[in-house]
Amino acid sequence: MFVYANLVKHVYLLHLHKELKDVYLIVLRDESLNSLAIFIRAKMDTVSSLCKRYLIVTRVYFNNIKTPNEVNNLKVYINNAIQIVRKALQNKIHKENIRESPFSIETSLAHLKLYRLKLRQLKKVLVVKSGEGLSTNLNRNKCKVSWQDVESCFKNRIRTGFISNLTIKDPITFFRQSFKCFSIKIKQALKKSLLKVNVILSANFIKPQTAEIDLKTFCTKNNVIDRTTNLKRWYQNHVFDKLAKKLEEFAEKDSGWALQELLGLKVNINKYDPLKVGYSTFVSVPNYIKTKHAVVNVNNEDPYCFLWSVVSALYPAKKNSNRPSSYPHFNDVLNCKGIKFPITIKRYKNI
Repeated sequence: MFVYANLVKHVYLLHLHKELKDVYLIVLRDESLNSLAIFIRAKMDTVSSLCKRYLIVTRVYFNNIKTPNEVNNLKVYINNAIQIVRKALQNKIHKENIRESPFSIETSLAHLKLYRLKLRQLKKVLVVKSGEGLSTNLNRNKCKVSWQDVESCFKNRIRTGFISNLTIKDPITFFRQSFKCFSIKIKQALKKSLLKVNVILSANFIKPQTAEIDLKTFCTKNNVIDRTTNLKRWYQNHVFDKLAKKLEEFAEKDSGWALQELLGLKVNINKYDPLKVGYSTFVSVPNYIKTKHAVVNVNNEDPYCFLWSVVSALYPAKKNSNRPSSYPHFNDVLNCKGIKFPITIKRYKNI
């Protein structure tokens, strides 16, 4: 029986041994898959590592499916895996075990959902090949990319989605095809809040010399999107250009890895409140506020943004109003005794 300690009480893995054993026996119908025994017998010590093993089993089995019945077997396996990963996220397992990575668990859930989606397409193809269905318009209706919502455990996350790549080989083509899905979801989220958004590209790479396959991810930084943002330009600058450059740099490192398969693009849509103070030294205001030239935003490099805002109001600068050097230091003109920093909304009433 596999041992998995430090798992929260609501994540039940009693059926894990049988699941892995069943899949192990199924994939071993092909002698080339004997290497699976190595990781299947490994000890599961975190949900994050469990997810990685789920994905390895899923990828290897998926690439060797021959019949609709095998599609159904893998679908059951993936659905059980998705249920376990969802439980881990819902119960915020990373707070129980510091070795857990919520980012990795989220990404694994997205990848499991991708394979489940690809199974649906594969089953249609296999049914046609076996003579049980009609091939009319099969390729014509084949979807290239698809948005799937992914559960998240982060407080300020409005929405997490995965733009699944179903047929596209070329990264540039995939980025272009993904923009429509991206823009639709961003416009929906902007109705609720200003946003900070970042993306993570997932891809399988292969070493031709050894046939070793490994999952690689490439992420971008969080960037603000407001109601005046040109989404095409934002996507070009912060997604298309950034990820294309990262892929190019990775290829030029002479690492021996070659791109085998693009899995998809994970999109993290976070709530952004430009008026929330104290948690960062400086927060840039959205463009639609900047263009009005009606707000003084001091670019401080310390945790005292509240005090700098008070000083800027009491001692207006004639020029360079964004520079701390344009104002007297707050210790010289304000009484700050008894105030804890950084300032939070709850502490305003005590000032």
